[in-house]
Amino acid sequence: MKLGAVISPHDERDLPMARYMDAERLARVDLPSSWGYDAQNSYGVDQWAMLGNDEYGDCVWAGAAHEHMLWNRAAGRTVTFSTESVLSDYAAVTGFNPDDPESDQGTDVRTALKYRVSTGIVDESGERHKLGAYLAVDVSNLRELLVSSYLFEAVALCWNLPESAQQQFSARKMWSYVDGSPIEGGHYTCLNAKRRHLETVTWARSVPFDSAFMENYLSAAWALLSPEALEGSGVTPLGLDLATLKADLAQVAEL
Repeated sequence: MKLGAVISPHDERDLPMARYMDAERLARVDLPSSWGYDAQNSYGVDQWAMLGNDEYGDCVWAGAAHEHMLWNRAAGRTVTFSTESVLSDYAAVTGFNPDDPESDQGTDVRTALKYRVSTGIVDESGERHKLGAYLAVDVSNLRELLVSSYLFEAVALCWNLPESAQQQFSARKMWSYVDGSPIEGGHYTCLNAKRRHLETVTWARSVPFDSAFMENYLSAAWALLSPEALEGSGVTPLGLDLATLKADLAQVAEL
């Protein structure tokens, strides 16, 4: 399986989740013991498309497609992405050419997120799906990560993935920390559920991971907002300070 997420250093222009949902609001969110917006009963049910990520380093774009599949499935709609549609956005942003292996260098995650806000990714039917905003989640704050997953349905996870994760995936085992396993590279996945463990979609499957794996290998996370969540004003039912967020987005757009 291929990797392909280029995780750039912290950017001072990042909009942090904590600015719009502070510790008091986080504490007020009543989290259930488990949730899942993917309509799966277990991680062994293969309901996700590979979308080229077994051959190419397009995980950032396959993960984006999985996120939009998830949001639409939760809303009772079906949106389908093909390998061709996903690779077309990979090519548009990075210059990737399937006939040139040297062009398969992965994608800077922030660059992809900005593209998803301005342009959106294209599905199999030719329709584009945009993000409304993306908020940086503090990966050292488990409560912030859990609330983001529960409220926003999908959270983008950026990993420094070890070799052991590939072996565990192939054996259909949970991702767990293995001391000394070498890092293979950056990988992007979609956090989609919390059941017995947190689960993330990658390589056409939902994979559980434990806390030690997350603490050692998760390097960045983003709460992703759909455009519909930004149409109101004031504080949304999610508890976000939407007025401040919209003002900040307007400033970012001018940079």
